Amino acid sequence: PTTNATFATPFSTSFSSSLLTSHLNKPKTPVCLKQLCSDVYAHLVHYDTPLTIKQLLKIDEDLCAQYGVAHFSAFTYDENDNDDNSASFISFLNKYHHIIDPHDELSVYEQTMSTEDRTELYSFVQQLSIVNNDEINEEYQSQSVALIHGHVNTEQIHISAEKLSAVEKAVKHKFGGSINFRKGNQIIKKARKRFHKNKHRIIRFEESLLDINGLNQLDICPISLNVNETELCQLILHCPLMTNLYIWLQWFNFFQPKYGTLKSFIAKHERKFKDLRLLETSTGEVYRLPIDASLATFEHELNAMHIRSAVGHLVSLIIEEGLITRFPINVYRTSMDTWFRHLRSLATLQNDHIDPMHHILEFLMYLPILIGQSRIIEELILVPLDKVFGDVTDNPINARTRLWDLANVQQRIKLESWGHTVNIVEWKNEKKWLGDEELEERSILKSENEFIQQQQNIDAGR
Repeated sequence: PTTNATFATPFSTSFSSSLLTSHLNKPKTPVCLKQLCSDVYAHLVHYDTPLTIKQLLKIDEDLCAQYGVAHFSAFTYDENDNDDNSASFISFLNKYHHIIDPHDELSVYEQTMSTEDRTELYSFVQQLSIVNNDEINEEYQSQSVALIHGHVNTEQIHISAEKLSAVEKAVKHKFGGSINFRKGNQIIKKARKRFHKNKHRIIRFEESLLDINGLNQLDICPISLNVNETELCQLILHCPLMTNLYIWLQWFNFFQPKYGTLKSFIAKHERKFKDLRLLETSTGEVYRLPIDASLATFEHELNAMHIRSAVGHLVSLIIEEGLITRFPINVYRTSMDTWFRHLRSLATLQNDHIDPMHHILEFLMYLPILIGQSRIIEELILVPLDKVFGDVTDNPINARTRLWDLANVQQRIKLESWGHTVNIVEWKNEKKWLGDEELEERSILKSENEFIQQQQNIDAGR
């Protein structure tokens, strides 16, 4: 017992002594936490965009030089923290975020955004009528100066809670999850700093035309639309083929505020959608496709004049092959040739008043852009088109030109894309690029107006 007691006493004394020595040898921090946070704020407040690594290192060096220390680890404020690495400038920014930036205005804490996105955000906010309204300044003149860490900030923006809520709602509506901001008044402040109030704006945002009541109505699901998640799943499963789900469901207006993005909703209910096949196009549309497509179903839909559905079956079959280059073009070209001859027979033998080109144009409009320009337009459609409708004795205007002439302005944009990528001369719309298209449209409009005037004169003379 005596031996044990004698052994324990010096061990305890030695351990206590080592701890005491460790704390006594630890150098004193050259500045208090509050002052250092103030100095850090003074450096960071001048940056409107997230800082680069080079800029952060420069601030680190400047602060160390200011207080005559070799490394930022000299600024240690946690007595229990013996890890020098935890006292780096970056860890300090993270640990004392709310002391350094109490009003959430420093860009160093913002989510990374491209310069283009940031410029668009500030332009959008500055255009909002409730931000440009001079009543904001008149209403809060007495609060035009704010103190942050003892620094005078004459640019502090004060806006009513109601208007601030409307601004934040408008930003969330416009940019969704791509913009991460903490306080709307700081975005307003930066927007005013970046954009002069009377600056000429080439692009005007639709939301900027709304007053505070209009902005507060954004992303509110209609009360009359009572659709639960199970019913919504069924709607998606039975959406018409080759119809953009976003448009057909009015997803952005009716469901996104409540359920989030369409993709996240589908992922959440993945088990319910085991029989669902979707195609997302290069331009962001999402189309439902059939899961039981075959050559027979494709031909059946064509003969029944279910053109949208037929295109859906074709696209589904291409997906099954994995690559367009693996798709058996020759087999399906025969199907298209047969359908074209059927259309020509309807127009002649059965006295069908619908031009076959209307049906073919409809087929083209449902076909996605990239799928169309990769062999499908040229080999599956144009080859049989020229073969079946190439007889000039029936019509001196070739079939490609007739398709162009039938197309409206929106349809021509799609044909024009294929015209240049697939080299279809009749669809290149060269007059547009030479600046003659507007003159042509004016000429057509003038002729139509003259014809209407002649008819009115004839009617008046009767």
